[in-house]
Amino acid sequence: MRGALFLAIVLNSALLAAGAPVSPFNGLSIEVTDDGTEYAFLISGHFYGSSSSRSGLPAATVLAERELFSSAGASFLLTTGDLFINTKADLARHRRVFYDQLGIPVFNAVGNHDLDGGDYEALLGPTSFAFDVGPDRFVVLDTERDDGRIIGRQAELLFEATELARQGRIRNLFVISHRPVWAEVQPMFDGMFEHNTRSVLAQGPGPGVLEALDAAAAGAGVFWFAGSMGGGAPASILWQVMPSGVVYGMSAVRDEPRDALLLVSVDDDGVHPEALSLTGRELPEVEDLDVAYWRSKQGVPQPFNWRLLPLNTWNVISDRAFWWGMAAMLVMSMLLRRIVRR
Repeated sequence: MRGALFLAIVLNSALLAAGAPVSPFNGLSIEVTDDGTEYAFLISGHFYGSSSSRSGLPAATVLAERELFSSAGASFLLTTGDLFINTKADLARHRRVFYDQLGIPVFNAVGNHDLDGGDYEALLGPTSFAFDVGPDRFVVLDTERDDGRIIGRQAELLFEATELARQGRIRNLFVISHRPVWAEVQPMFDGMFEHNTRSVLAQGPGPGVLEALDAAAAGAGVFWFAGSMGGGAPASILWQVMPSGVVYGMSAVRDEPRDALLLVSVDDDGVHPEALSLTGRELPEVEDLDVAYWRSKQGVPQPFNWRLLPLNTWNVISDRAFWWGMAAMLVMSMLLRRIVRR
């Protein structure tokens, strides 16, 4: 079994390097018609759902609308990380009830929770890679390493792609990551992702990255999608077009009524986004889900639901962090009491 798993990972790594990706989640490869100039793909992430989830299964909204992933007309699914609470413990269950049922390949930009247990690469292969679909380049980055900076081999992957885009040698460049590191050094995004996983030093993606993307947008479509989305986000999707033409986006679910997938259709006329609700809720046009929309909805108080009080109380007191805090306060109180008595 271990030998077969190792062989599959080695084969997948070789195919990724050759530009013919095979999904390590379900063994499927990308299939597009003709020369690959017209196709669609889905983007979403955080499939384990809410932070209080303990089931080891995907979110209820994801499982309930599993057929939508297959029927949307997408050739593949790009995920923006945090698919598992613990990859080693949960992968087999997720495959059985979800990934093996999709009928399309899945490629993930690793998130912090995916790395819990330290077995992600042994189970699912490299955490950064690039591949082509027709005239378009996809670069998947690991923003959990190097404090979110894109350096070393990852910088080589990205800068090679941005140069091809700048020269007009590719039609579109799609970058996928877990953290929205691009938001950390751009003032228009200040305060929008306070509850997301953030870099310790909040220094952004590293020297020259944003400038290279801006330059690349002169010769090709440039898009960067992330998925580290706190539970207080007002929408499952963000779509912000910058003055340079670069589009910065977010797509993830949280097992909430707002949960939606981002469907991206690509052809020679451009890139066309569409929001697909997982709960039947009416959604704005994706192009309207920009920074202005998010800011208009963030901080809007929600009516208090007394029925949730027992559940929320239990979620707090059953969390280990609560009891560590209580223990620390008890120790501090005892020390202060001894000091005062002296």
